[in-house]
Amino acid sequence: MGPSGVDAWGGRRCPASNLPPLVEQELSRRIVGEDADHNYTLFRPAQADEKVETKWQLALTSIDELDEKESTITMQFWLRCSWKDTRGAFWDPAENGVHQLQPRSNQVWTPDHVIHNMIEKNVIADSSVYMYADGSYYWSVPQRVKLNCKVALTNFPYDKQNCTVVVGAWSFHGGLQDLAFMQSADGKGLPVDFSNFVQKENQWTLMKMTAGRHDVKYLCCPVKWPV
Repeated sequence: MGPSGVDAWGGRRCPASNLPPLVEQELSRRIVGEDADHNYTLFRPAQADEKVETKWQLALTSIDELDEKESTITMQFWLRCSWKDTRGAFWDPAENGVHQLQPRSNQVWTPDHVIHNMIEKNVIADSSVYMYADGSYYWSVPQRVKLNCKVALTNFPYDKQNCTVVVGAWSFHGGLQDLAFMQSADGKGLPVDFSNFVQKENQWTLMKMTAGRHDVKYLCCPVKWPV
């Protein structure tokens, strides 16, 4: 979410609505609010035999501290995610001119991915979820986290450090919820974004950011979890 309260899809601003507030408020009450017959938007947005494909992007904004003694790194980033309800569209914009709503994150289903190697986490803002008429969603959460990061000191102070952010599903395995990366308009993967990265220290330089997807099998269960 940017300074104006509107986040970006790959750097592009979401369009602001010029509709009368009462039109959107009425639709919001009917879809996710007190007037909804049954708030199915709180449940996993797919049929029982379908999986929800979630697309992710980590937008790094700053690295606040690299603690060599504790082997930790503290950073700030936006964790962005999009997905689509495969059960059908929510409403027809031709009837009311409304193309998007912004319910609170506790009013709709959101992916339960967690950062597995996190020590501390502070959500900077409780952001809303962009909900579109065709059943698609976009959610961007700003957060400051401290992570485990094994620090190499063999050639101090000229060592290269490799710190990993491990993001994965918690309660929904890969058969129910998949993990993929956001894509640009030409189909290229955009798993990371550091276009708004601000260098706070002059003792080190951010060299690159990469991302990968893996299926992990735990001893508890016969299915795999995407990370």
